[in-house]
Amino acid sequence: MSRRLNLPDTASVAHPSDDGRMFAPSAARNAADIAALVADHAPATGRALEIASGTGEHVIVFASAMPGMI
Repeated sequence: MSRRLNLPDTASVAHPSDDGRMFAPSAARNAADIAALVADHAPATGRALEIASGTGEHVIVFASAMPGMI
Protein backbone atom coordinates (compact mmCIF):
# COMPACT_ATOMS: atom_id res chain seq x y z
CA MET A 1 0.00 0.00 0.00
CA SER A 2 1.49 3.33 -0.99
CA ARG A 3 1.42 6.30 1.32
CA ARG A 4 0.91 9.81 -0.02
CA LEU A 5 3.40 12.28 1.43
CA ASN A 6 2.53 15.88 2.13
CA LEU A 7 5.68 17.56 0.80
CA PRO A 8 6.31 21.24 0.08
CA ASP A 9 6.54 22.43 -3.53
CA THR A 10 10.24 23.09 -2.95
CA ALA A 11 12.84 21.48 -0.72
CA SER A 12 13.67 24.86 0.82
CA VAL A 13 11.74 25.95 3.87
CA ALA A 14 13.88 29.05 4.36
CA HIS A 15 12.14 32.38 4.74
CA PRO A 16 13.44 35.95 4.42
CA SER A 17 14.06 37.65 7.76
CA ASP A 18 13.32 41.32 8.45
CA ASP A 19 16.80 42.32 7.25
CA GLY A 20 16.52 40.34 4.00
CA ARG A 21 18.74 37.41 4.98
CA MET A 22 17.29 33.94 4.61
CA PHE A 23 16.33 32.09 7.79
CA ALA A 24 15.84 28.33 8.04
CA PRO A 25 14.11 27.13 11.22
CA SER A 26 16.04 23.85 11.10
CA ALA A 27 19.36 25.72 11.22
CA ALA A 28 18.26 27.53 14.36
CA ARG A 29 17.43 24.18 15.94
CA ASN A 30 20.48 22.13 14.98
CA ALA A 31 23.46 24.39 14.14
CA ALA A 32 25.00 24.30 17.63
CA ASP A 33 24.74 20.50 17.89
CA ILE A 34 26.23 19.98 14.43
CA ALA A 35 29.05 22.45 15.17
CA ALA A 36 29.89 20.58 18.39
CA LEU A 37 30.03 17.28 16.49
CA VAL A 38 32.22 18.74 13.75
CA ALA A 39 34.51 20.38 16.34
CA ASP A 40 35.05 16.97 17.97
CA HIS A 41 36.50 15.65 14.70
CA ALA A 42 38.10 18.70 13.08
CA PRO A 43 41.70 19.73 13.73
CA ALA A 44 42.31 22.86 15.81
CA THR A 45 43.73 24.67 12.80
CA GLY A 46 43.58 24.12 9.09
CA ARG A 47 41.44 24.64 6.05
CA ALA A 48 37.94 23.42 5.37
CA LEU A 49 35.57 23.74 2.46
CA GLU A 50 31.90 23.91 3.30
CA ILE A 51 29.61 23.24 0.35
CA ALA A 52 25.86 23.43 -0.14
CA SER A 53 25.52 25.91 2.71
CA GLY A 54 22.02 27.01 1.76
CA THR A 55 21.28 30.02 3.95
CA GLY A 56 24.82 30.02 5.37
CA GLU A 57 23.56 29.91 8.95
CA HIS A 58 25.42 26.70 9.82
CA VAL A 59 28.79 27.92 8.57
CA ILE A 60 28.48 31.08 10.69
CA VAL A 61 28.11 28.91 13.80
CA PHE A 62 30.98 26.65 12.63
CA ALA A 63 33.26 29.68 12.22
CA SER A 64 32.51 30.83 15.76
CA ALA A 65 33.03 27.34 17.22
CA MET A 66 36.28 26.65 15.30
CA PRO A 67 38.14 29.95 14.84
CA GLY A 68 41.36 28.17 13.83
CA MET A 69 39.76 26.74 10.71
CA ILE A 70 39.77 28.81 7.55
